[in-house]
Amino acid sequence: MALTEREAKVLGILCPLEPTEALTASEIRAQSGLAHTTTIRALARLERGGFAHRNYRSPAAWRATDRGRLVARAAVYQEYSTEGA
Repeated sequence: MALTEREAKVLGILCPLEPTEALTASEIRAQSGLAHTTTIRALARLERGGFAHRNYRSPAAWRATDRGRLVARAAVYQEYSTEGA
């Protein structure tokens, strides 16, 4: 599954997090500059693809899966990585 630019941007924000860390959709939106609805849609598609996981606490928080981290390391997505930023 190829990622859209918006999905790559969201995944790039999630990947540098420690495995025990997670961000809410609002935190991701603030870091990405994307609209709320766009962020939610990107997160939903990433979750369906197995690239992101959401906990079901309130508010829900998101983290990248191992699969998501692997995909984000692909050269084509490197420009969206926030690691080291």
